[in-house]
Amino acid sequence: MALIRPADGKSDPMSLLLDSLDLSCRAAGGSTFSGVWGIRVSQAGPRFYLITQGSCWFTAEGQQSIEVRAGHLVLILRDLPHRIQSSQGAPLVTLDPLDSSEGRLSATTSETCYASAPVTRLAGGVVCLATHGTHPLHDLLPDCSVIDTQAESVGMLADLASTFGRQRMEDGRQGTLSVSNRIAAILYLEAVRVSLLVRSPDTTGWLSGIRDPEIGPVFAAMLRHPARSWTLESLAAVGMISRSKFAKRFRDLLGATPMECLLGIRMRLASVLLYRQDLSIKEIAWKSGYKSDSAFGLAFKRWHGRSPLEFRSHHQRSITEN
Repeated sequence: MALIRPADGKSDPMSLLLDSLDLSCRAAGGSTFSGVWGIRVSQAGPRFYLITQGSCWFTAEGQQSIEVRAGHLVLILRDLPHRIQSSQGAPLVTLDPLDSSEGRLSATTSETCYASAPVTRLAGGVVCLATHGTHPLHDLLPDCSVIDTQAESVGMLADLASTFGRQRMEDGRQGTLSVSNRIAAILYLEAVRVSLLVRSPDTTGWLSGIRDPEIGPVFAAMLRHPARSWTLESLAAVGMISRSKFAKRFRDLLGATPMECLLGIRMRLASVLLYRQDLSIKEIAWKSGYKSDSAFGLAFKRWHGRSPLEFRSHHQRSITEN
């Protein structure tokens, strides 16, 4: 699926941006810890943890430890080593609490579990993004954040978290896993949306453009139709402002010119399309707004540091090796 998906004219820029995430999620839950315990996760891509009972300490690499408790959701957008512990000094074992191998998890932690000790339970989801780290949201949000799903400002995130927690902890009926995977994907998406909405209005970049009443519609148009032959004049017409005012306001808000921003959208789209083997380079060039393979190849290499074919071959090798 393409990075930019068609949408009707009523879609707002943030909806278009979230629609373009194109993600799937594997739900995991039922991980119970008691006594003195600590786990180290050395390799983990995008994911979230939902604390459904008790409390623990979460430490992302290079960041300060933070105590998280029932109702907190830890949102991780990138591959980020981290620790989860009963206390900051608790000894660590290396494993993944969202590993589907529950027997391995129980065997590793059983010697530190005590019936009378406080219990901490985790549920969560491992996220697979079709954009493979090229999505602009990676430029808008921190690597890791903690959201209190019980706060008034999070809206329906509280209901989604509650539903997801019950599904993973209580419901063992057939079909539960499939439903939980879909709830996990929606929960992750809503957590990202909440994180975007609470960001400072003074933030520059894509987020400021999305929020602006004049630039937002222009940004949405570029996301919706990246292959169109846009000019500064035609983009300004979408925003119904003068060419000079548009160019200045766009650069002030996003820190780049409209054409530079459009190039970024096209290159991100092209990188996703190159993961698909059913599309030729010529087809990808057209979908990315280029009339010739050579022009597309030059632009892509300047942006990514390798040609489209080299980029595709590198991706295929990584899949084979993993």
